[in-house]
Amino acid sequence: MKNAKLWSNALKAPSFATELVFPRQTSVFVGQEMHLSLTKMWLFPAQTQIHAFSIRHGVPFNNPDIGKHLIYNLVSFSAPMSYPHSIFSCIQSSNVFTWNTMIRGYAERENPEPALQLYLQMRASCIEPDTHTYPSLLEAVAKLTDLRVGKLLIPRSYKVFELMSDRDIVAWNSVINGFALNEKPNEALTLFREMLLEGPEPDGYTVLSLLSACAELGALSLGRRVHVYTVKVDLIDNLHVNNALLDLYAKCGNIREARSVFDEMKERNAVSWSSMIVGLAVNGFGEEALELFKDMERVGLVPSEVTFVGVLCACSHCGMVDEGEYARAKVLQLESGCSGDYMLLSNLYASEKQWSDVHILRTKMLREGVKKVPGYSIVEFDNHVYEFVMGDRSHPKTKQIYAMLAEITKRLRLEVYTPDAENVLADIEEEEKQNALSYHCEKIAVAFMLIKTAPGTPIRIVKNLRICADCHLAIKLI
Repeated sequence: MKNAKLWSNALKAPSFATELVFPRQTSVFVGQEMHLSLTKMWLFPAQTQIHAFSIRHGVPFNNPDIGKHLIYNLVSFSAPMSYPHSIFSCIQSSNVFTWNTMIRGYAERENPEPALQLYLQMRASCIEPDTHTYPSLLEAVAKLTDLRVGKLLIPRSYKVFELMSDRDIVAWNSVINGFALNEKPNEALTLFREMLLEGPEPDGYTVLSLLSACAELGALSLGRRVHVYTVKVDLIDNLHVNNALLDLYAKCGNIREARSVFDEMKERNAVSWSSMIVGLAVNGFGEEALELFKDMERVGLVPSEVTFVGVLCACSHCGMVDEGEYARAKVLQLESGCSGDYMLLSNLYASEKQWSDVHILRTKMLREGVKKVPGYSIVEFDNHVYEFVMGDRSHPKTKQIYAMLAEITKRLRLEVYTPDAENVLADIEEEEKQNALSYHCEKIAVAFMLIKTAPGTPIRIVKNLRICADCHLAIKLI
């Protein structure tokens, strides 16, 4: 069936290639040379025409030599991957070059998941990866942010990287990015230092990779060191670097430094404004976020879905139901299927005790297949990043963590602390609300850090969702 489809696709191609005069039995060598010589002259339609010409003149459609050149050209021209994949599936005994080309092609596309599937097929076919395999795989993993897969790939890719005699900027950036995205910030920084000593000059992508990873992982200390480097190498006026710095500080809760970066930027785009608005909103500065949104509109920039999510979050903090519904409507025009904006509006309704509206919105989420993103808290300790979810008992130190939680609760009671059950945004009994509050992920993260750090050590927690008022109050007292 695949062979018949490939024949059909190729032979449907326009026929101007057949007007060229070649012997009836074109050799494989001639076909290869024709693909190589025309690579820089014609784009995707021409490649299909040359493929049709090759088939019409006796070159087998499953020939690996001509197939690899055709696939390489198609991938290099960013052609739709369905056509090179159909050729690849018919080739007998593809070599590592062809496998790498296909993996690279998918890694560079919007949906890179097939790159990982091809890698698994490659290993199952007993084809050994080489120095060109892992950079593309790491690019795919970075797009998917699949930490489980990344943790499996990064040790192998680093071993290959160490064996490389000629490490270009792409290889360095790929491994640095791989470490940074897979909870190994110390290894990323160590490799970055090696790069400064013996590798090529770091580029903007190197810095962006480190800053973006630090922002997602809440690795503020590493991010600050990268910030120092951007000043040293005169990247501080780069728009994209500044946006990444702004995002880093905002996501790590250091809104003062985020605002400082924003105010000092010589150039700002919609990303800059949106990042600052979201940063203010998620850190509890709802009114300031809304004022900045008005300023953004005054300078004539077009808000994105990210901007309106920030506005929605700000409305949620300020209890502005009508404005929140407006922001939610704007988000729906630009983006669908995102749970975050649903939950923000749901929490806004719940904070006003509009339980019927909460029920309607949650029912709509179920009907549309929108799943709530689970909340988690991240802490950085000893150059490692630790993640906790509500009621988490997965950590080896669970017994000590929960003993510390009990001690925290006991001491808080002495400070006349009462669990703020009003902020458990669910229509359940009071006792259930207080129990739910006890094991919020941010409290578990605090307990972990208290048993790991010396007294007086600052504790910084990064959470993917809004912190509840009860945890805010409890942590202030702690």
